[in-house]
Amino acid sequence: MRFCKIFLLLALLPHASRAGALADKFAQGFGDVAWGMSLAQVVNLHPEGFHVFAVGPGERLYEMQNEQPLFGLSRDRKVLAYGFDPTTGGMREIQIYFPYEFREKLLGMLTLSFGPYIKMEVKGISTMYYWLDNGTFLNMRATLDPAFGILELVVSIPRSTQNLPTKQPAQITK
Repeated sequence: MRFCKIFLLLALLPHASRAGALADKFAQGFGDVAWGMSLAQVVNLHPEGFHVFAVGPGERLYEMQNEQPLFGLSRDRKVLAYGFDPTTGGMREIQIYFPYEFREKLLGMLTLSFGPYIKMEVKGISTMYYWLDNGTFLNMRATLDPAFGILELVVSIPRSTQNLPTKQPAQITK
């Protein structure tokens, strides 16, 4: 009987996340960088980073060392990247990297924090999990092959700056 109660609790716990938890966590951005900030503003806050081209035409990323834990998971020697909308120039995407060994733990923490993912797919060399909440999109991507494994968490908002959330940036917590 006790086993059944524990199993039921674990089965229902992801559904207990309140609606809006994802949008609330990343309401204005991440760390001290808010959605819609220009590249110049981000560089002024974090001059230690570097610029790279993003995948999309005309898109760019600003990467920097960021080892602070997130969701209780260590991120030693990892980076964080902010992506910028090619039309508005405002920050619209956050890429957070984790040690590959944490893929199951991160998936568990995301499910506990934001409820069950809405979609899972294998695409190319990776498995991808998706969450969506009030226009805030979350994607956890992990390579299929653990040799030289990559584990990435991407948070993004719609390309239109008219729909920007209005709360403060999420803080990195241990």
